[in-house]
Amino acid sequence: MSLSVDDFEAFHRAVHDRAPFDWQNRLLRKVVSERTWPRVLDLPTGSGKTTCIDIALFALALDASTSPAERWCPRRIAMVVDRRVVVDQAAERGRKLLSALTTSTVPEVIAVREALALLGESDEEPLGVFTLRGGIPKDDGWARAPDQPLVIASTIDQLGSRLLIQGYGVDRGMRPVHAGLAGNDMLILLDEVHLSQPFKQTLERLGRLRERYARNGLPQRFQFAFLSATPGDTKEPKFELTPAELEPDSALGPRLCARKPARIVEVSGREDLATHVAGEAEDLIEKHDVVAAVVNRLDTALAVFAALKKTLGEGTDVVLLTGRMRPLDRDDVLAAYPRGTRHEVQSLAMIEAVREQVAPKAHDLDLVIYLVASHHGHCRPFAPAIEDPKPVDISLRRHESKTFGTLSFDAVTSAHGLYRLDSGLADRFWSLVAKYGWLELCWLEAILRLADHRASEDEAGGQT
Repeated sequence: MSLSVDDFEAFHRAVHDRAPFDWQNRLLRKVVSERTWPRVLDLPTGSGKTTCIDIALFALALDASTSPAERWCPRRIAMVVDRRVVVDQAAERGRKLLSALTTSTVPEVIAVREALALLGESDEEPLGVFTLRGGIPKDDGWARAPDQPLVIASTIDQLGSRLLIQGYGVDRGMRPVHAGLAGNDMLILLDEVHLSQPFKQTLERLGRLRERYARNGLPQRFQFAFLSATPGDTKEPKFELTPAELEPDSALGPRLCARKPARIVEVSGREDLATHVAGEAEDLIEKHDVVAAVVNRLDTALAVFAALKKTLGEGTDVVLLTGRMRPLDRDDVLAAYPRGTRHEVQSLAMIEAVREQVAPKAHDLDLVIYLVASHHGHCRPFAPAIEDPKPVDISLRRHESKTFGTLSFDAVTSAHGLYRLDSGLADRFWSLVAKYGWLELCWLEAILRLADHRASEDEAGGQT
């Protein structure tokens, strides 16, 4: 089928199981008709700003059908925000789009997939999704294929350093490559711009610098837009909600017009702050199912967490979520795993899915499997006996491993049953004790666990 802007609603519904808001349809039409993004997107909190990723991707699919000389739409889409947790949310949206593109049978989604395939190599996925931020393993896969459509979720320092040919963690010889890809064929959506004025000014100056070389014969597909609920006074072109979209009875009305009472409580210091925040949370939890306590320092968050664990006891789930958490630990929290579930046990089920690729490279496959299972101190010899009442399927697509090559698998269930006595975990443990010895097996575990600790420290920039 031939795509048009009218197909966006069906595409959005297929991916997210709901129709887009009116402003999202309106923005797509504006972007496509004017062949450029408004410089400022004045959108209230809760209005669905992250959908700009979907809009940009759909506009790219529409543009893909034109001849290369006539294309205007950047094929790399970067959502940039100075909040690690928000970066991860943007990346998750990108992965949701990729999943729909590779699995959906809805005609509009298939049409987008086929259009994006025109822009890259035939053996590539229709969309690449990458995260650039600290605290996670570095992945430069986004810089391997200059023609593949991408969704990139990044903090300011990661993308900004690459634009200035000073990429954090990038080899000196590769810095120009990263700069060339970040500064060409790229749409940068800078969220929370009111908190990121230096980077806003940097983008504006880069834009003026590019104008100086506008006649060099290279495609001028570099754009940026500033997103904020409070952009302030600006003389730049601005996109905003209409009066009708702001009305209480509009589709956005329940979000925008919901009561948000606030009051100021004065405290004497940081210790007093943690005590007051915990106290407020205790009062609110009596009236609400979920309460979030948001603070801006790690030590304050730890103090609030400890206070709530102590006072609320086992009857209430208290979780700590920080931007510096190890990704697997944070994912356990966000995925609402059953209490006590271990992600490393799930890893065993995933290894089984790629056993034929792993086995030839493993000196002792049973030892490899055991060390993965025990690297947080469990499975010696039993896994925690936790049942998953709402199992999910987990897949992996084209993960590049230096040791094992490209790894992929489909639909590994979280209801793996590896906590069962007959799962083979205990038998493997005792056979390895017999093969290597008690202390020798402990030594092998220690090597891996200490290496894991050092890697985590490096990812967090030395923070433990």
